[in-house]
Amino acid sequence: MPPEPAPNDKVVGVDGAQWIFEASNKGNHHVIDRWSPRNGPVRELGLYVVRKLGKLDVPEKAIY
Repeated sequence: MPPEPAPNDKVVGVDGAQWIFEASNKGNHHVIDRWSPRNGPVRELGLYVVRKLGKLDVPEKAIY
């Protein structure tokens, strides 16, 4: 997954959330940065982290 969305997919907003994920494996570092993803793998990962790993019951409409 690219660090940032494709130029045509970039979203600039004033109300929302910046979702940033970082990973490191055997000396390699990777960052994914998205603005309020509405669907796709970054949103799925974020919801998994919040709901499953964090065990937080957050309503769908409260996540942006």
